[in-house]
Amino acid sequence: MRVLMLTSSYPLHPGDYRGGFVRDMARALLAQGIEVEVAAPRPDGDESWAPEDEPDLPVRWLPAVLPLRARGFHGAGLEANLRRDPLALLTLPSFLGAFAVEASVRSLFCDCIVAHWLVPMGLVGAAISRYSGRPLGVVAHSGPPDPCRVWPADRVVGHVVKSARSTACVSTSVHQQVVRAVAGAVASDRLPVIPLGVDLRAGTASAPSRDRPLRLLFVGRLVGLKGVDILVRASARVPGIDVGILGDGPEMSSLRALAQELGAPVRFLGEADVEASRRAMQAADLLVVPSRRGLLGRQEGLPRVLAEAWSCGLPVVASATGGLTEAIARQGGGLLCLPGDVADLARALRLCRETPALLARLRTEAMAAGSAFSWDALGPRWAAWVRGLAGRA
Repeated sequence: MRVLMLTSSYPLHPGDYRGGFVRDMARALLAQGIEVEVAAPRPDGDESWAPEDEPDLPVRWLPAVLPLRARGFHGAGLEANLRRDPLALLTLPSFLGAFAVEASVRSLFCDCIVAHWLVPMGLVGAAISRYSGRPLGVVAHSGPPDPCRVWPADRVVGHVVKSARSTACVSTSVHQQVVRAVAGAVASDRLPVIPLGVDLRAGTASAPSRDRPLRLLFVGRLVGLKGVDILVRASARVPGIDVGILGDGPEMSSLRALAQELGAPVRFLGEADVEASRRAMQAADLLVVPSRRGLLGRQEGLPRVLAEAWSCGLPVVASATGGLTEAIARQGGGLLCLPGDVADLARALRLCRETPALLARLRTEAMAAGSAFSWDALGPRWAAWVRGLAGRA
């Protein structure tokens, strides 16, 4: 069978981490005998655009025929891009319309459609499914985006979920947010919870000792929801640590200024490709995921970086928010702290610094958790979900 996969983010060049989870899921489906064709927004004026050549995984950069472009996709992500450039919103309706027209033609050669994210690709997928008659499945990586949490935009998410044959949520937290958004109008068997997988890697970090600082690492986009400012403030309170910030985003300059003001032991490493990020995780002692809750209740779904850290045997200190809470409570491999609480994060970091036995236990648990989140374990579940969309269970 063949599936058309819609996504608003996809790697633009070899090593690009953005949208890498979509590519990895497509590869996992290929390994399960399912053909995949990806449809992603054509980049706007990106001279470095050089997609990775994968003959078995065709990627259609749409629209390919109509000369339309949109500034909101790729880069820091749709929501962050629109906050930085609100006028880009004006380009989305015509762009998404052209994207849907061309993608609908591609859908005629497929058995089903899988759309990543509730909005906008879930909405596009609903329109294509209605036109082509192909069943739609949606992958909810987080709850509804902030604009879709208020009336009348909140009806968009309900329309998407009701149009889909199934909406797979990457964590129980996301499932709960989607259920609230549709007010119980969709049967529970149409809202399964299936985490995304990762490839396993071996860690290389030596056992921490008091002879060197505890090596902490943050990996991700530098946007408000990620809470990097909380990590910077907490690190200034804990002696004997070294913090590497791997990533870029609109908050880079303010975070640099904050670190300098507080004298925090923070190094800004800039963006890195997938392999460099993995090497940094393999050499670190602890990953920190200090995500906060958004103003309208937005929470992380199940950040991919958590499973990637575990795949390297790297333990985690994370905020008790969204899918982070349930994953660490169930799998171990980390400590939870109060979201947005600088003092509580500093307490957790200090505990790891001063208790080598605790860190060793967390590392053992992280290695076991990594196996549970591997594509070897989760690929068959996603393949069964896709086959179920097309009635080929």
